[in-house]
Amino acid sequence: MELNMTSIIYVQNSKGDWVEYQRLHGSENRIWAGIDKMPKYLGEAFIAIEDERFYDNRGVDWKRTAGAVA
Repeated sequence: MELNMTSIIYVQNSKGDWVEYQRLHGSENRIWAGIDKMPKYLGEAFIAIEDERFYDNRGVDWKRTAGAVA
């Protein structure tokens, strides 16, 4: 599996501090963004797409689970 993430190389300067030296990336320059950087409505959109009854079924949709087993 190939992940198209950006690699950042750090070096230690003469003061002992780590500083960015170079960024390496392929055709796409992707930088990881934590969940705290995502818009609030993005998470709600994922929930709405994946499980429309999420807030009613406490995270386990027994109707869908039974359908998958059957």
